[in-house]
Amino acid sequence: MEKKVSSKRVNRFVLLSNWGIDIFLIGGYLLEYLKGAKPPEYIIAMLAIILVPMSAASVIYIKNNRSIFMKYVTLIGYFILYNFVLFTAPTERILVFVYIFPIILCYFLYFDLKLILVSNIAFALVNVAKIIYYIVFLGIRDSFSTTDFLIQFACVFMYSLTLIISTRLSNQFSIEKLADTEKEHAKQESILKDVLKIAAVLDKNSREVHRIVGELTNYTSIASNAVQEIEKGAAETATNIQIQSGLTHDIQNLIDDTSEDSNNMEQISLNTVKAVEEGFDIIEILNNKSEDVSENSDSAYSLMVGLKNKTEEIRSISDLISGISEQTNMLSLNAAIESARAGESGKGFAVVAEEIRKLAAQSKESTNSISRITTELYEHSDRSVEAVLKLKEANNEQTALVGRTMEIFRDISNKMYEVKENVDRVNDKILKVLNANNKLVESINEISAVSQEVTASAQQASELTTQNLDKAEETNQYVLELIETSEEMSKYIN
Repeated sequence: MEKKVSSKRVNRFVLLSNWGIDIFLIGGYLLEYLKGAKPPEYIIAMLAIILVPMSAASVIYIKNNRSIFMKYVTLIGYFILYNFVLFTAPTERILVFVYIFPIILCYFLYFDLKLILVSNIAFALVNVAKIIYYIVFLGIRDSFSTTDFLIQFACVFMYSLTLIISTRLSNQFSIEKLADTEKEHAKQESILKDVLKIAAVLDKNSREVHRIVGELTNYTSIASNAVQEIEKGAAETATNIQIQSGLTHDIQNLIDDTSEDSNNMEQISLNTVKAVEEGFDIIEILNNKSEDVSENSDSAYSLMVGLKNKTEEIRSISDLISGISEQTNMLSLNAAIESARAGESGKGFAVVAEEIRKLAAQSKESTNSISRITTELYEHSDRSVEAVLKLKEANNEQTALVGRTMEIFRDISNKMYEVKENVDRVNDKILKVLNANNKLVESINEISAVSQEVTASAQQASELTTQNLDKAEETNQYVLELIETSEEMSKYIN
């Protein structure tokens, strides 16, 4: 591609250079024609020599601006023109030989050593031929002209030699440069291939990173919302924990009060057990006493029945006394015997009998009084029998109630022991609850501390997720730039 561009430029430059020099020549010789120095045939011949090859060269350039034939056409055409001008010029115009210098130098740009060599040899031979023609055939041998001819030959020879050597060296340099360029080009192609591979990988990875960054942004946004919810929940949890901590302290106080009440209940239970035991002992004593009273009541009832019977007998005796005063001593003796049988309750009758014995003499006078007294005694003994009977019944009921009360106290005692055991168990459980509540309070305090740390961490995490979103957005921008760069580089892949 570069050779094609350079050949096009060189062809254009060579064509324009030829046209430029030719125009100057045409202009110069037209002026000479106008001044009468040149005949029209000369001008026509020169115009034909110029226009024919230059027109052909222009047509070739228009059809193919990179054609290799154009340089030959222009060079041959100009060489013919050069020979025409060189050999037709007046002898005093020795500088005509320099007309070839700018043209022959243009062909140096083709780096064609063979072309330069042939053209310069031809150029040198033409000038040598002219010098020989001037010296041999025209006889121009003066010292001034000989010096000019020598200078002309030296200039042509050195110019040709210099141009040939320069072309050769330039070609060598160009070959070396071309080799280096090819190596460098091969190296650049290898590097470019590697770069393109990297670009392809970069494009693929950039798109993947873009996708991942997009997903990361979404995930980070979700995580940010979750962290905000966690932060909110942690704050609410901290508030609830504080409330729970306050309630737990209240429960602690209630448990302490309950523990004290339980201890008091245990003491009351112990006191109640003791009181029940004392009451039970008293009930047992009362039961024993009730049995004694029952036995004594039975004895009293028997005695009162006997007393009633004896009262009836005394009444009968009193009736007999009223008729038989003589038998007072006998009745007094019988009364003493009966009073002895009556025991303690009959001592009064013994006294009465003794008084009857002492007052035997007065028994008759006292018969009415005795009769009245025995009547009253009979009534009282009858009421006493009824009262003792009621007392016996009441005593039996009391004995039954005492027995029932003993059973109740025994049940109460058993229940109180059960209550005491339950109170002991309640105390143990309250103690366990108290210990558990203490641990719960400690745990809540720890949870509260952890909750505060979680709240702080959640706030920090929320800030970090916000920063991550910003960084993800920034990274996304960089990735988009990478994708754009990889897309720019992708056009070199194909």
